[in-house]
Amino acid sequence: MANEARERLRFLSGDEPLPEPLSASPFELEGSSVTRSNDCNPLERLGEDSANINLVNLNEPTVTEDTSREDESTVNQPTEYANLEEEEFIFLPSSQTAGASDDHGISESRNSDSDVLGFSNKVEGNKHVDKEARKERKKKKALQVRIEKEKSWQRQMKRAQRFLGLRPKYLPAGDEQIEGDEWTSWEDYQAMATAKKEEAKALRAPIDLEKVAAFPFENSVLIISLDIEANERNHKQVTEVGLSMLDTNLLHATPPGENGKNWIELIEAHHVRTDEYKHIVNHEFVGGNPNGFEFGESEFISIRNIPKLLSSLFSQGRNVVMVGHGIHGDFNMLRAIGFDITNHSNHIVQILDTVTLYNAWKKIYGQIMSLAGIMQVFDFPAWNLHNAGNDAYYTLEVMIAMTVCARMDQAKEDMAMFDTGSKIW
Repeated sequence: MANEARERLRFLSGDEPLPEPLSASPFELEGSSVTRSNDCNPLERLGEDSANINLVNLNEPTVTEDTSREDESTVNQPTEYANLEEEEFIFLPSSQTAGASDDHGISESRNSDSDVLGFSNKVEGNKHVDKEARKERKKKKALQVRIEKEKSWQRQMKRAQRFLGLRPKYLPAGDEQIEGDEWTSWEDYQAMATAKKEEAKALRAPIDLEKVAAFPFENSVLIISLDIEANERNHKQVTEVGLSMLDTNLLHATPPGENGKNWIELIEAHHVRTDEYKHIVNHEFVGGNPNGFEFGESEFISIRNIPKLLSSLFSQGRNVVMVGHGIHGDFNMLRAIGFDITNHSNHIVQILDTVTLYNAWKKIYGQIMSLAGIMQVFDFPAWNLHNAGNDAYYTLEVMIAMTVCARMDQAKEDMAMFDTGSKIW
């Protein structure tokens, strides 16, 4: 049988007769016949039998052509053949190689299954690690976004306080570097550091609400509060425009009072209704009160004249601060009727939102307090909400109150930090 196997290999490779085998092979090859044709590759003639055969490449020997047996047409496929020397090609049945065992008696097929399972577990483990890494990156990004938003809110609050003379443009922390020269003694350095700290403490101390503002009113601004009411089913049908104004030039001689009540009394309120949609009263999502203006008489004009009316507010050459509660929604409704606030950006020095100011004051994140809710914090009466004139007045009222209260609350925190020696931010 071994000789037949060797003859088969010689036939398929075209080699000389192979040397005698050293011993019998433990492998068996299922019986079948293979026909070799002179005009085709013998491997192509194996047909379906080739599916059960694996080619094991040892090392290729130096061969010489043997034409003595080229006319043979068929050979019998052996069921057993001997171990061959190195540098030869041999065919092994796949059923035998798949079930061959290693030195430890573990089948190669089992090793293969184990490798596949290990690789699969590794892939799944990497997916889990990647998923956790993505979650961690997302969490860090959300935290960074939150920090930046909170910083923006605090800057907005500080700017509002400067507009009302409640805060200087630069507020020292008291731990700034002391500048001296080579002749400055240690005692002098200590004295200068103490003086700087006392100066910072005086600037950060609680203000006396019964005295006029101690700091300049930055930019001498005209503060305009805006509120828009429209058909709840069609926001292009603007029904009301509410405007309330506070000229900071009138505040120099007036103390703010508790919660800024003395400044609130100087607010000028207006309520405008459109002729085309004066019959519309919202009632499905909110209860409209177009007839309930609490601070004067309502005015009626055509909706076509609304852009002209609002543009006149920016033609006085004043620096303007716009205030609203969710004010960007109001800007969008005005844009729908032909008034774009961005066309007047050269006159607007700041846009304040009472939603943001409330979060900055209370140091909270992700909460949207309603206008009525903020009014309740101060025990301010809130009659006939969702009247544009009233809402504009209430918005400016709580803006003043929150700005004053936030200044007082921050002063108390700063004094506590000075007393404990903590760093002032």
